[in-house]
Amino acid sequence: MSKPFRKEADVNPVAGRSPIHFASSHATRIGAVALLAALVAGCGETDTGTATSPSQRTAQTEQTEQTEQTETAHTAASYFAAIASRDVAELESASSLVALGSPAAAYLTYTLEVARALDEQGKTAPPAAFSEAEDSYSMCDGVGEKRTCLEWTDIEMRGDKLVAFNLAGEPVSSRVTAGDPSRTSTSSAAEIEFVAAYSSPTSGALFVVSRVTARQSLDLEAGTRSAYVAADDTEFPVVDRLGVDAVEAGTTRIVVHVFADAPIGGEVRYEFAIGDGDGDGDSTRTHTLAVPPPAR
Repeated sequence: MSKPFRKEADVNPVAGRSPIHFASSHATRIGAVALLAALVAGCGETDTGTATSPSQRTAQTEQTEQTEQTETAHTAASYFAAIASRDVAELESASSLVALGSPAAAYLTYTLEVARALDEQGKTAPPAAFSEAEDSYSMCDGVGEKRTCLEWTDIEMRGDKLVAFNLAGEPVSSRVTAGDPSRTSTSSAAEIEFVAAYSSPTSGALFVVSRVTARQSLDLEAGTRSAYVAADDTEFPVVDRLGVDAVEAGTTRIVVHVFADAPIGGEVRYEFAIGDGDGDGDSTRTHTLAVPPPAR
């Protein structure tokens, strides 16, 4: 059974919404002498302050909680619908729904950059069938025996921002990791930046997303010996690659390498050819880029 939505304490007011404070009216305090005079004279100002009863405070609290749950459900539904769409524009819009630096943001980054790689390649991934239930969301691909589904549960929020959730029953933070601009490999031919890595619970494959900026024309298809080396020195060959086959000098492209059954936490050895890949005067270059382990 799925756990209800959880909200973290808002430790960063800039990143999320300030806590809701309840205000209760205070009855006007009348001095004893003035009160006695008013009673004897049978006249004077009547205290118009209204105290909030325990039942009223309970109703206010319940209403506030219901409002927060509704807002959480709306944010989560919008986020996961964008993930299932695999559409660049929708995924870009979803960036406003996540807390900066959170596991939810890393998962969104991975999904968005894969969509961009396919877009640059002139391809589009078909959207998945999206559905939502109480406290959970899911998307499915394929039909019949080839149908695969992924469920998201245990949503965590910080203010009005999505922070984390479970992916196929495990924390999403255990399956995705994102990089930063300082994590790059540079040579005279290119600069390669690690963007994100994701371990698929349905296929078991590891997807490593990189941003390649070419200083010379690069032929990625000619690099046949790219590989992933795990922390225990086990080597995994490339089984697929998403994105363009070549990067022209002075341009930047997203490239996704796929490794079967490889764990997150190791390094990628990229190999590519400088030139047009026809073998006439071409030379190869190898870049090694670290892939950080996920935060468990």
